[in-house]
Amino acid sequence: MLGELVRPVATGVVSGVILALLAPYQTGAIFDAAERYIFWIWCSVAGALLLTAFDRVATTLGREHGVSRPLSASLGVLAAAVPITLIVHATAPAIDDGTRLLPFWSLFPSVLIICIPLQIVMLLLARTAPRQSPAPAPDPHAVTAPRSPLFDKVPARLGRDLLCLKTEDHYLRVYTTAGDALILMSMSDAEASLGRAAGQRVHRSWWVARAAVKSATTTPDAVRLNLTNGLEVPVSRSRRQSLRDQGWFQTDDEDEG
Repeated sequence: MLGELVRPVATGVVSGVILALLAPYQTGAIFDAAERYIFWIWCSVAGALLLTAFDRVATTLGREHGVSRPLSASLGVLAAAVPITLIVHATAPAIDDGTRLLPFWSLFPSVLIICIPLQIVMLLLARTAPRQSPAPAPDPHAVTAPRSPLFDKVPARLGRDLLCLKTEDHYLRVYTTAGDALILMSMSDAEASLGRAAGQRVHRSWWVARAAVKSATTTPDAVRLNLTNGLEVPVSRSRRQSLRDQGWFQTDDEDEG
């Protein structure tokens, strides 16, 4: 919330200083220098905040009723100028009790003339502000692992969509949908941190996410799992029956049946 207020407040302060220097509408004769800065900065900041609030309301209502963005923005400025005029009308005598401004409807056009460029500046600043890119859609073949010691060691660039793990000497190669990297961790520790729901050890050197298996190649002597990232992972003889019973793959005679 506070972060969203920074832009209108900063814009209001800068605009107030500029207006105090220019001293339009005879404010140079009405106020001394200090009073003039107080008057314009306060009115500009209050105006910028009200313009922002009214613009959001007008934009939301405009979307719901099919009103174009330029028209909704214009209506927002017009509506916001009403309370801003009241603030200006009340601020001048508050700073100098001898000051009397024009009646409300006579003062309103002058306030509106200042509100229009102020709103345009804020809209341009909002358009050029950096925006966060939307998060990519999750890969349906990957496992988004919970917080674990494994992902504390995986580079952030790889994300958390895990496909498989492979032991390499004393290291562990982690494959995700974004690539792969070596980390210092044992397979047993990684397997314990992930749990069986995510996947299983299919070989002494391989752990595979269940959803990452695209198909399987079976021969009388070997079974290999074909993963969504193109890897072929061997299945050890001791684990074949268990994985087949769980539906990870079928043998050729089962396919024929």
